[in-house]
Amino acid sequence: YPHSPPPDWSRRGVLWALGGAAAWPVADILQGEGHRKAKGLGFPLQTLTDECEIDACINRDKRVFNRAGRRFSLTQEFDKNGSKSTGSAVWEGDVVLTKYMDKELPASYWKDKTVLELGAGIGFAGMVAALLGAKDVVLTDGDEKVLDLARRNVEANLKPEEVKKSNVIYERLKWEWAADPAWKYETLGGKPIDVILAADLSYYKENIPPLITMMRALCGPNTEVLLTHTVRPTDGDSMQQFYKRFDVQKINTGPSFDGHPETFMYRMKAKSGADSQASEGTEGGCREGYVYKKAINLCVPAAK
Repeated sequence: YPHSPPPDWSRRGVLWALGGAAAWPVADILQGEGHRKAKGLGFPLQTLTDECEIDACINRDKRVFNRAGRRFSLTQEFDKNGSKSTGSAVWEGDVVLTKYMDKELPASYWKDKTVLELGAGIGFAGMVAALLGAKDVVLTDGDEKVLDLARRNVEANLKPEEVKKSNVIYERLKWEWAADPAWKYETLGGKPIDVILAADLSYYKENIPPLITMMRALCGPNTEVLLTHTVRPTDGDSMQQFYKRFDVQKINTGPSFDGHPETFMYRMKAKSGADSQASEGTEGGCREGYVYKKAINLCVPAAK
């Protein structure tokens, strides 16, 4: 599947070849929670929704999870009409992010917060934020069809009064728009964004610079970004780009990560000063008013 994230499926293929999936209770398969030790294998055997072959997991019509006291039944359309949009399915980063939101952050963290989800896909994390107490929830994606899928999932999983209480809205947002210095995010009428959610958006290295630029454009001095990333063989040092623009706390321990040793949480806040305006660039490729700094491989504001 050329448009899906390219994880290493070798261990998963081994599990299926050994016939382990046939022994999983139906309830575990549907809930998509937890893991157990495979007899004699010595490593975790995931339930079907948490770790599985793409055909058995991503191409499912439904995925079911328990979050924030709610049983979510999520519609996927990854393979509908020949489409392979990554936003039309639940990936491992979404599983970890929503667990972390629900189990490892205090209820006070979400109370009355303004939350924006980038690359929302089916809107799983945004819905969890709404149930946890967020006052405003904006689900954004660059694909109108994916936004429609998010809307249908919200209508199927949240009560109308819950949607109204959290002011859930949907918005098409292309990350490259933020490359224009004149661009400003005005949907919330200038209201600061408290939390930005980003689940598994960094699997294509070439998408990281525009993603970072958009995050920086959306961030205020107190905005926190919660980004999950699953390590893949093609990553190289791509995630280091975030450290140039953000103060980063990288996390991979706690109950949310059980059975997900290759998925990490990046809790980030934008750096202040000139660093906050820096952007990826190459010599001669910086926009007007910026100069290239070879030592850090960034375009930074020119001295006035």
